[in-house]
Amino acid sequence: MPEEFESEQYLDFDKLKEKVRHFKRKRDWEEFEAPKDLAIAISVEASELLEMLQWMKENDLEEIKQNGEVMKKIKSELEDVVKNCQRMAQSLGIELEK
Repeated sequence: MPEEFESEQYLDFDKLKEKVRHFKRKRDWEEFEAPKDLAIAISVEASELLEMLQWMKENDLEEIKQNGEVMKKIKSELEDVVKNCQRMAQSLGIELEK
């Protein structure tokens, strides 16, 4: 993978892991760590993101970027996808940063 695409440049995995642990403890979700359940959660969150964008055209990109409310929702859904990916990685003992 080219150096400019190394994941460490974009995510602080230690901070993300701690946020995920806190998120799970706060909601008492430790029991929902089966890979199947987490894969479903990832799919659901990704589908929510897709639902917001499915009818938009490529030339709508600048309009989307200018709409603070839409960007806030997109960010929220992306965060949910990433959190669930990290939860799945933790449950399987996978270190995404390596």
